[in-house]
Amino acid sequence: GRAAAAKLESMNVHTCGDVQMMSPAELQSAFGPALGLQFASMARGEDPKETHFDVRRHLAGRPRTMQSDVNWGVRMSTKAEAEGLIDDICKHLADRLQEDDPP
Repeated sequence: GRAAAAKLESMNVHTCGDVQMMSPAELQSAFGPALGLQFASMARGEDPKETHFDVRRHLAGRPRTMQSDVNWGVRMSTKAEAEGLIDDICKHLADRLQEDDPP
């Protein structure tokens, strides 16, 4: 949040690398036990949360969400081009839903 960002700024900490250079004890002293440890873990790519497998989704055989990847290197110059891209994405997802729909 804003307060933590301001505190990091005042400590001359600007990047994850800067956070990695700090000990968990330093971070806990500055931000409290829980948030300090969370910052230390996140900066090191560690996630202590358990991973849960959604059995209901697996048993149903169908995903509950769908996505469509778009290359954001594409630049549109008009609103009509942007609307056309959104139309194409919607059509693509609609087609996929029809394919995945059980008989």
